[in-house]
Amino acid sequence: MQSFAAKEGWSALRARWADLLPEADLTVLDETVAFAELWHGDQARPAGEPYVESICWK
Repeated sequence: MQSFAAKEGWSALRARWADLLPEADLTVLDETVAFAELWHGDQARPAGEPYVESICWK
C-alpha cells in the first residue's frame, strides 16, 4: 500500500497543482482540506501518527 505524503503541506501542493487544475477544482480541494482538518485534525491512527498530516495551508 502506498500512502500520500506531503511534508510541505497543502499550500505547497496547491501551488504545484495550480497550473494543472481549474480554480474551481482547487477551491473544492481547499474546502475538503478544511473539512478534514476540522473533523479529524485531533485524531490519530492506530499506530500513533496523525490522521490529518501537514495541514499548513493559506
